[in-house]
Amino acid sequence: MKLLAPILLALALAGPAIAEVKLTILPDRERVVVRFEDNGRVLVEEARTLTLDKGTTTVNFTWLGVNIDRGSIQLLGVNGVPFTVLRTTYPPGQGNSLSWEVASANPGPAQVRISYLLDGLSREVVLRAVIAEGKSELSLRVYQRLINQSGENYDQASLQAAFGELRDSPLASGETRQQLAGKFLDVPFSKRYTYDPAMGERVSVAYVLKNSVEGKLGTGILPAGKVRMFLQTGTSEAFLGEDWAQPTPLGEDLELKIGDSKDLTVRRALLKASQDIVQRDHQNRPALWHQLQEVRIEVENFTNDAKTIDLTEHLQGEWDVLTPKQVLEKRIAPEKYEAVDGEANPAGELARKDANTLLIKVPVPPNRRVVFTATLRRMNLH
Repeated sequence: MKLLAPILLALALAGPAIAEVKLTILPDRERVVVRFEDNGRVLVEEARTLTLDKGTTTVNFTWLGVNIDRGSIQLLGVNGVPFTVLRTTYPPGQGNSLSWEVASANPGPAQVRISYLLDGLSREVVLRAVIAEGKSELSLRVYQRLINQSGENYDQASLQAAFGELRDSPLASGETRQQLAGKFLDVPFSKRYTYDPAMGERVSVAYVLKNSVEGKLGTGILPAGKVRMFLQTGTSEAFLGEDWAQPTPLGEDLELKIGDSKDLTVRRALLKASQDIVQRDHQNRPALWHQLQEVRIEVENFTNDAKTIDLTEHLQGEWDVLTPKQVLEKRIAPEKYEAVDGEANPAGELARKDANTLLIKVPVPPNRRVVFTATLRRMNLH
């Protein structure tokens, strides 16, 4: 049985020794691919060529100075002489070593791929959105900042983050390298206005982009990261705000919150509450009932453009909505309104967003106020 030199999982090609070599022949590392995954783990794949003899060969690995997940290390034959990994053993008390016993029916070179999870390499994603004043399109750039604190120098490696194409680039230990991973121009967007009483009395506004080919995106899942937004006026840019973007799959909306709206205001009031007795016990006490709560929501649009707002109501248990109604009004004096007849009053849409959330989508014409009223019924209480 011949003892082969270990493949140097500890990464360095020069400098202080990271692996303990047990044979005289050390195959050079021919190619390295470093993949930064969305879950924060980093997968390193090395291509090397082993020279195998006929029979059984033991390959011993010992690595120092880097933090490798020992249970993640895999040896896979890619080309050349086929071989079989008979067993993997972990010497007791040696957390930085392992041995593979491989069998080959024929001698010769075997091209192999070694893969393992490595700590100390990380990435950060930053997105930059620029909106030209008066436009309904924006430019979006995705930057990936790769940070190497692993203790290993990559003189030349193929770096592939979870977003963007594979590219060759050096990455020294202690180095931070920023890459432009994606650039999208003339991306159409719409504004989404939302009001949630659980978040306070403010109306939030966000830019909404569709991750699709039609939306001028659609090359893959958009990564999570900090988004900085700027308004371009002429040749100057003004900072609008920043948000944290969630991972956005193909076909889904990317929502970038930019703050509170001055275009719309909302006033919400809970009015009369009552009970609808469904069943009484033998002592004539209520045993089962519905709880009725009247709600009034006033939405005023101060612009010359029609707006649509998403209103949220949070409910528990079984529930439904009774007698929804909306009235269109105009302001005739400070804090004084009158109903408007003869103007279009687009009906709102009610949707059950989930088991505990009612979404009310209300269109509001320019310079008008919509008053929405309804009875929210929580059912079968006891």
